[in-house]
Amino acid sequence: METLITTLIEKRNKLVEFSESHRNLGEKFYYILFVSMIIAQYISNTMLYTLMPNDSLIHIVMDIIACLAVIKTVLFDRYNDLKELFLAISIGLIIWACCINSTVLGPLYYYAMIIGAKNVNFKNILIIFISTLAMAIPATMLMAHFNVIPEILNSRTGSARIRYSMGATYPTDFAARLFYLMLAYAALKKFKFNLPEYVGLVSLTFFTYVTTDTKLDVLLMSAVILVSVFNKYVFSILKLLGSFGVTFISFLGISVMVIMTYLYNPNNRFLELMNKVFTKRLEFGHISFEKYNVTLFGQNIPQIGNGGLHKGYYEYFFIDCSYVRILMMMGAISFFIFLFAILYLFMKFYKVQSMELVAALIFVLVSSLIDHHLLEISFNPFLVAFMADVGYFIRNNYSNMFRGE
Repeated sequence: METLITTLIEKRNKLVEFSESHRNLGEKFYYILFVSMIIAQYISNTMLYTLMPNDSLIHIVMDIIACLAVIKTVLFDRYNDLKELFLAISIGLIIWACCINSTVLGPLYYYAMIIGAKNVNFKNILIIFISTLAMAIPATMLMAHFNVIPEILNSRTGSARIRYSMGATYPTDFAARLFYLMLAYAALKKFKFNLPEYVGLVSLTFFTYVTTDTKLDVLLMSAVILVSVFNKYVFSILKLLGSFGVTFISFLGISVMVIMTYLYNPNNRFLELMNKVFTKRLEFGHISFEKYNVTLFGQNIPQIGNGGLHKGYYEYFFIDCSYVRILMMMGAISFFIFLFAILYLFMKFYKVQSMELVAALIFVLVSSLIDHHLLEISFNPFLVAFMADVGYFIRNNYSNMFRGE
């Protein structure tokens, strides 16, 4: 048995050396997988899914991509200690079990892309993410305009104003996608824009508000622009807070949101006010706590959102807050794995003194209070930085331990 394991390790090491000597074949292979996963998930999260011959096809494609990402890291990535690889696989098995229980495989796909990104240049990942969506979004908008795919129209109760989804499954999804696209671009540019870029980003924010009437995402987009304008002051504050301070405040915010959701009572003036601020997210999240207990390894919670096509009457119930969603659907174990990942990312970003990535992650965490896209890689690419090379963002020349080496 030991001889077999030794032989397998030797063959794997030869593959790693072969990949590194041929211009990092593993990294290039990952870029192909990353683009493929973004496109596949983008299709499933927009009205493009109506063009698919059946519902299972796109999920089969994502299954294959995720498997190939795992194979990539097992065969081509260099680990200082194979215990790291076994730990990554063990955590993956836990997440897989939780996904099976919840019947939602998105987090498993994301995890596969995270471990597959080991030693991959995160700058290139952001470039690929931005380029892919910069082509996909306008194409989808045109297809919706020419009725190739359905256009979902919506209006708020008591308002005659039309909200457009632009080919997305719902107006808020379209707004969230534009926010994440702007955030990825801001991180790539290190929150430093020239005048034409400012004009373009302000125009994009205005366009988002006019078409979707989505206030919270528009506020976040405006905040990204403001952080860019005052980046020196903002980054100074982040440096002053340090990794511990930022992590503590982030975890406190997540905890407060979960607790408010759990304790929600319409007769409580403060909680009802917060419910209105978060557009009924506390109310529907509280229903999930009433109907289902928190489990260790997740559970299936049937939900019907407003997005997509519906036939006849339906009773709306959807968990929008990503944190409540992870806790209730993926279970307590996955929730704490996620918290550890956030802790590690903040430590990693502070180690290289990249306040740009710290700010970007904070924006992701704030956005996740109101949307459910935290673990959807076609929206949020930033968790991939967990194992990727962030050398492009490095500020401290003596900090090499997080460059993917």
